[in-house]
Amino acid sequence: MSVDLLDIVGGMRAKRRAFLQAIVPNPEDQQTLGRNELSSDDIKKLRSAAVFFIAEFLFVIQKLDLTKDSEGLEAYLKDHNESVGRKIAALREGKRSATHSGLTKSRLQESLIDDWKIEEMVAAAKDGFFRFDQSTIGALLNEIMVKQSTNSHLDVLGKAGLLKISGRRPKYIISNGIIEQYYEDFLKGLKDVFT
Repeated sequence: MSVDLLDIVGGMRAKRRAFLQAIVPNPEDQQTLGRNELSSDDIKKLRSAAVFFIAEFLFVIQKLDLTKDSEGLEAYLKDHNESVGRKIAALREGKRSATHSGLTKSRLQESLIDDWKIEEMVAAAKDGFFRFDQSTIGALLNEIMVKQSTNSHLDVLGKAGLLKISGRRPKYIISNGIIEQYYEDFLKGLKDVFT
């Protein structure tokens, strides 16, 4: 059986377009869906790779059920900090200014989550009211995109009705499950491309 690379790439692109069409509806559909009017800048952000990173992150959190598993959540957040700490230590030991992928010590330090925030999130998960504060998502994704980019994309996802955002400082992100479902549909579509 020969695999046609162009068909696979074309299929993958079609699934990505389907994902984007789902999260960036036509202007007429925005009102029907009860979404706020999105500016052209908002639409550009929704069509960016950053949205895939955020959707992927929230999908994994949902699939691992970490919003309901306080012990698993605590282990995940502490493992994140330990991993970042090892990278910072390796840079110091090697007397290097950045990792092979270009992350500096200061950028890595921004990826650390304060212990009190971990305690707060774990307590909320135990009480059945889980939410991320925006800066924590920024820290968790900081190695692939800067916090400011994460924050602006989270804001647009909230404006589009794909996430719930409450508060001002800190802003709290509560998933309504929509973006995770779109991402799961995207992944299922990719599976179909390869079968």
